[in-house]
Amino acid sequence: MKATHTLVGIAISLVALTTLAYADTPAENEANTALDALDKGDYPTAERLITHALKEGGLTLADRELAYVVRAKVYIAEKHNHLAREDLAEALKLDPTDKEAAALQASLQKTPRSNEPSAIDCIDPASPDLLHAIALRNAQKYDEAIDAFSEIIGSCANDAAAYYGRGVSYGAKGFYDKSDDESRLGLADITHAIQLNPNVPAFFVARGSINENLEDCASAMGDYTSAIALDARDAETFALRASTERRCGDARGATADVNSALALDPTNARARLVQEKMLNGQ
Repeated sequence: MKATHTLVGIAISLVALTTLAYADTPAENEANTALDALDKGDYPTAERLITHALKEGGLTLADRELAYVVRAKVYIAEKHNHLAREDLAEALKLDPTDKEAAALQASLQKTPRSNEPSAIDCIDPASPDLLHAIALRNAQKYDEAIDAFSEIIGSCANDAAAYYGRGVSYGAKGFYDKSDDESRLGLADITHAIQLNPNVPAFFVARGSINENLEDCASAMGDYTSAIALDARDAETFALRASTERRCGDARGATADVNSALALDPTNARARLVQEKMLNGQ
């Protein structure tokens, strides 16, 4: 269920709209279109346009600060409170006197993280809601899965499994849609899951996969290494790291990881494929 304007204070003031009233750059035009989308409650479009405008450059300092505040409101509406905190911090760096940004930041900090439900006790792994969200993700219905995981996060803000599930859904959507913005949301969610529970190898593997899709070799290999440190008997993780090492030019590391993977599981298809490509000089 989508959050309403009144729940998160989404309505944009006349002053905010006037700030970008005289757009003369592509980034300013995108920011204006984002404000229109936000006013209509179209949060995904607003987030995508604001993110692109911030990346593109061309915004004045005041417009850039406003863009961070507006995107923070979008994140609050979509229950991405950890991302909202980051944007509000950026806004206050640009303008420490922004009362709206300070008020939003204070509202997010009213319930200290230490007092929130624990990642372990929050949601039963066998709960129908969580199983339904996982089924949607496995069926590649990523938009529906994201909504389902968001509902869980709305009722249990510190459930690592829900952040992981939503992050994987965003990551898959980003891969198929070739959208770095979706991938960024996936990385943020899985990173938050790791912060809540740093002892799950699958969390690091999932983040490594997204980093590899974004061609961030160092981060991907670091994530796979963290997963292996937690579980050194999983052949697939060695094979994943070998694949990344091969693509990123570390032939020695790839050879060692292929050997480790095949020692654990001689039938591992990914390790055999990496080995074959290396033998063929690919």
